[in-house]
Amino acid sequence: MRSKLKVLVRLDLDMAAAHIQVRGTVTEHNLGVVYTVARRACTFAGGLAVVLDLRQAAVGTGPMADLHSARGAGQLPPATGPASVPCRLELLEPAAA
Repeated sequence: MRSKLKVLVRLDLDMAAAHIQVRGTVTEHNLGVVYTVARRACTFAGGLAVVLDLRQAAVGTGPMADLHSARGAGQLPPATGPASVPCRLELLEPAAA
């Protein structure tokens, strides 16, 4: 089963944060796409907070645990590129089913 994601990225005018709205189903197979988008937002401007809005997405327990881990570590995993990237990740979690 393929899960299609829809992603919308908005940057604040004052460059304080990037808001990434995710719709669809986030699985272990497509979590790398979410990390890649977040990585680009983090590297766009140093110190930029990334707000990952998952309120309109379905997220499995494994991917959600990985996202919590990345948020706690303050870095995106090296799987998204050549090295870990510092990232102030904030999560807006999906509603409980």
